[in-house]
Amino acid sequence: MLLSKRFAGNARFVLAGLGASFAIGASAQTSTTLALPATAIVFAPIYIAADADLWKKRGLEVKLPLIAGPGATNAMVAGSADFASTAVTSVLRAAARGQALQVIATTHEEFLMEVVLSPKAIAEHKISLTGDLASRARSLKGLTLAIDTPLGMPHAYIKSIAAKVGMDADRDFVLTPMQPPNMVSSLKSGAIDGFIFSEPFVSLAVQDGARAVIRNPRDDQPELNPYASNIIATRADFCAKSGDMCAKLVGGLNEALKMMKDDPARAKGIIRGRFPQLSPEALDRSFELIRSTSPATTVTREATLVNTQKFALVSGVLKPEERRDNLSGLFTNQYSQ
Repeated sequence: MLLSKRFAGNARFVLAGLGASFAIGASAQTSTTLALPATAIVFAPIYIAADADLWKKRGLEVKLPLIAGPGATNAMVAGSADFASTAVTSVLRAAARGQALQVIATTHEEFLMEVVLSPKAIAEHKISLTGDLASRARSLKGLTLAIDTPLGMPHAYIKSIAAKVGMDADRDFVLTPMQPPNMVSSLKSGAIDGFIFSEPFVSLAVQDGARAVIRNPRDDQPELNPYASNIIATRADFCAKSGDMCAKLVGGLNEALKMMKDDPARAKGIIRGRFPQLSPEALDRSFELIRSTSPATTVTREATLVNTQKFALVSGVLKPEERRDNLSGLFTNQYSQ
């Protein structure tokens, strides 16, 4: 009986100790919020860092709310999110309005938007898929095209194309805001003639018979690249106060980019969990496009920001008086090394 009591007491002590260690482990997890502006495969490093527990193993719990378009950056500026995943044009616009932000990582630096039309729209409007960019763009006049949100990347892209060929996107097209998953179904139903977006929604539409009329900028507008199409931004003073959190967030993204390069099968398997509706062919196409155009690390290059600002000025997303001569103060690579 004495042995049993002693064992029971020891067991309680051990269990209490285990409970304390579990509590310590749980308390070691720091929570943060990274706002996403859309659902798209360009955010692959973020999805991988979350779903492969690359942040959790660093003691960081990251919530990923979806807040459409510039709303993600606005949420971060307002303090309802610590970080925003966005194009650097949002940071440039914020800086022009006196909102001090800082880019702490770049996860993608190529522009990959495409203009996709339904077979019906192509046939009815006799749109050529082989003419030069100017003739293809002008043939879209009057069509109803979906964008994700005003002043988001798709809107900026069609505005830049229109400006290049002497058109006004906001007058010459009917632009309707719509969440990307709805673009594909609306195109199929005939509610819209086309949409402007990136993967995986381009591949989803193409597998149903749609065609990319204005293709990946690598083909149609190579001067747009390099382009900071996805960066991680925060308030300018945030990392000075929470440097460990910033380091853990960027560290997980660097590991995710490495996985995409070194172990693509595992990375693609993780992405499949985020996009179960994709056929194997569409997933292969969209994932390989993102993988082949993703950087090896999250280092931000000033030359990329300079070219992105040039695009923002041409497209009208940024006003001439909002141009910055010195962009070096907008980013840090302290956490990307």
